[in-house]
Amino acid sequence: MYGRKTGGRKAGTPNKATAEIRQIAAVHGPAAIKRLVALMKGSGPVAVAACRELLDRGYGKAPQPHDGDGQDGPVIVNVVTGVPR
Repeated sequence: MYGRKTGGRKAGTPNKATAEIRQIAAVHGPAAIKRLVALMKGSGPVAVAACRELLDRGYGKAPQPHDGDGQDGPVIVNVVTGVPR
């Protein structure tokens, strides 16, 4: 049948592999943040990278420009929500 999902996880089912990785990473989170803060107090490119990582995690990443960013005119986006009959 066209347009019907027939395989993979059912909607709402958590990805066990991703959940396990997140759990392992969360254990090391506080130590990683402390290390980034220590690196941030230095100087040079390492300090800048550490600042960027901390800001990205604390406030979210800045919007990234992309092709069709509106500089040459309006951006037109077509979204296909189904298959025409």
